[in-house]
Amino acid sequence: MEENQKIDWSALEQYNTRMIEEGLHAPDRIYIDLDFIKDTQLSRVLLNSDLTKEKYEALLQKIPEYRERVLYTFDFGISPNIAMRDSVVFRMAPATEFLETWFPKYLMVNVNHSAVLGKRETIEVVINTFPLVLPKDDRAHLCTYLAKRFGISVTAISKDPKDLPYTFWKCFQDLFVYRPNKGFMDRDEIRLAFTEMKFDKCRLYVPRLADTKVTDDNFVGEAAYMSIMTTFQFLPAHLLSPVVEKSNG
Repeated sequence: MEENQKIDWSALEQYNTRMIEEGLHAPDRIYIDLDFIKDTQLSRVLLNSDLTKEKYEALLQKIPEYRERVLYTFDFGISPNIAMRDSVVFRMAPATEFLETWFPKYLMVNVNHSAVLGKRETIEVVINTFPLVLPKDDRAHLCTYLAKRFGISVTAISKDPKDLPYTFWKCFQDLFVYRPNKGFMDRDEIRLAFTEMKFDKCRLYVPRLADTKVTDDNFVGEAAYMSIMTTFQFLPAHLLSPVVEKSNG
């Protein structure tokens, strides 16, 4: 560098600030499917009318395997109660590890990034309880609990994802979609929106689960395909399962 060439420290600082801000992600509108925060699959098994003490203890022994599952469905050896009322399934469903450990950390990072960016917006979260249709009291309880616990604004809906238009989805910066191939990514409208990079500022989180048996190569291929069009992340099955206390032994 020539001695008489001066460094524009102000411009350099502005450039560095811009690079930092572009690398930060502070979503203020978030969509979450209920199964990320409540384990409704396990709830229906627990509600089996033939669940004896022995069967319950056997079920508990399968929880570690359940937490490592690769398929959406899991055979506990006990038939799920598919006829039980939605409100009962909701109330019986255990909280997931996602809700208890992952989501609080996620929000903390969000708050820190917002502070750097100078954002002060309230984080708005929409919980979709579909296919459960909850009565008003249960929806209110869910929203109030999450709002008070995390200091966020929460709305609960029950809408089939395949009936929600692109104009609904594009309002969110982060999407936690439980079964993306059941009403979301299987729609031409949504696939086209991703292809046209209309979700390029959005992060999509989905479970690392499949409907049929697959290999790691299948998951790698799906992740590579999605990552071309948006920031994409698989979440492991244990996050969508009840928290298991670690043994001291």
